[in-house]
Amino acid sequence: MTVGIIQWTDEYSVGVVHLDEQHKGLIMLINRLAEEGHRSSVVEDTLDALDRYAREHFTAEETLLRACDDPDLDEHRRKHRAFEEWLSAIRQVYRFTTTTDPFAETVNAFLRSWLVNHILETDMAYKPRLGGRS
Repeated sequence: MTVGIIQWTDEYSVGVVHLDEQHKGLIMLINRLAEEGHRSSVVEDTLDALDRYAREHFTAEETLLRACDDPDLDEHRRKHRAFEEWLSAIRQVYRFTTTTDPFAETVNAFLRSWLVNHILETDMAYKPRLGGRS
């Protein structure tokens, strides 16, 4: 794949250390898929890691949002469920994929969009309410 590597910058920070660390993990997955998505083992590992990421990160984020009575929790939760549905569907598609390059490129494009739209827009909305929590 010929897409650029994403570098973590302070622009991505939501001000909560463990959420930032999880977001960094997502960036690492995106970058690995961009660099090595032609290998089926990397695609499979990435899909498995995305499952773990979704479970762990979404639970942690929603727990913090619930604790501070965030007014956007329901909408945020809806977006998380949509990501989980996408991941479930893409895993089904992968079962029938014969070449990994186009599949990996599609997944990578979605994840890059998710990173920009979800973290830089949706997650930033809670930053003032959660900033500085661990």
